Amino acid sequence: MLYILLLIKRFIEDIGMFPFIWWGRRMAARKPLEDEYDLFFFFPFYHVGGAEKVNAEIVQQFPGKRIIIFFTKHSQDEALLHLFQAPNITIRNIAPFADNKKKYYLSFIYRGLISAYINKQSIPPTVFNGQSNFGYKISRWINKGIPQVELLHNFCNFSYIRLPFLQFYKRSITVSQRERDMNLAVYRKFGLPKSLEERFIVIGLAIHLPAMRELQNIHSPIKILYVGRGTAEKRPTIVAQVAERVHRSEPGIEFLFMGDVKDAIPLSLHKHVKLLGSIGDPKQVEEIYRSCNVLIIPSSRESGPLVFMEGMAYAMAIIASPVGIMPYHYQKMSYGLQLDTVHDIERIIAETARQVLEWNADPQQLKLIASKNREYAYQHFGMDTFHQAYKDLINHIRELP
Repeated sequence: MLYILLLIKRFIEDIGMFPFIWWGRRMAARKPLEDEYDLFFFFPFYHVGGAEKVNAEIVQQFPGKRIIIFFTKHSQDEALLHLFQAPNITIRNIAPFADNKKKYYLSFIYRGLISAYINKQSIPPTVFNGQSNFGYKISRWINKGIPQVELLHNFCNFSYIRLPFLQFYKRSITVSQRERDMNLAVYRKFGLPKSLEERFIVIGLAIHLPAMRELQNIHSPIKILYVGRGTAEKRPTIVAQVAERVHRSEPGIEFLFMGDVKDAIPLSLHKHVKLLGSIGDPKQVEEIYRSCNVLIIPSSRESGPLVFMEGMAYAMAIIASPVGIMPYHYQKMSYGLQLDTVHDIERIIAETARQVLEWNADPQQLKLIASKNREYAYQHFGMDTFHQAYKDLINHIRELP
């Protein structure tokens, strides 16, 4: 019943939207796309983030296809834009129109404009939506003969936003069985057809494994790393608070932050941390990973994260919240410390500080963990399966029921 109500709501919105769609289609007729494309991608951002790395990796699997990417939201930086670039790829940033809060009607018009671009291709393309709100809203206006695919990176508000649009997607993808199970619970709560569950598949995350180097002895003081943005769910302030507590007894331990987190950390804690900012140079990122011994991931929610896999591959011990794919891997191999709470901030800070000080007092513990983590990463996190899964899906999407 709830699903039927969502469809009725979308139908009413479609009626109100149609004049803007018509306007956009008229614009497309007057100024058509210059070229033909095989694949249309819709992504929100190109700033630093695990989802952005995954999106870029998918795009680069099709060098023989003509690709156009529409970025639909305002990115915080351009650190990962280069990962999306290639001779066969055209990039269009439509955020000034699709993400314009003052002139929201422009987003409606652009739904008509870009759906017309897609529908008028001489050979029907494939459309791929990487968790873009604009991508969902445009799906209704794309011809039925054009296959659409969506990638849902994590369980979030999009788990609900996407529901009235799922009928337009030939396949839905998420990154782990845990994410799929949480979303299927929503399907059943809202009464979605069983056929939509059958279209929902899992393609696991992967990383480019770094070159193997001989592990060096670890000496005190050790170095701690946080990688990510300064968003609410990433909670970098917790790591800064850990640094403040650790420095009461061991001021020599460094806490490095890679990502745009300056505004998320109170000024009173800045003296305890080293803020590196967003870094786009892969070689510099690699050297930072290799220079540190412990990666802290205090997130309140995650789908992966990729930084967990990268930290293990770079032979780091991990301290992490029990979210995303991390509990699954912790059951198979203790990667350091899995915190037993997500919401008790004081306990997270105390336990993390205690573990950092313990490892600093006996750094050889870290070398043992580092060796095991790297071996595990090389066995489980390589790109081959990931690449082949997306190639098979996109190349054969028209053959699927």
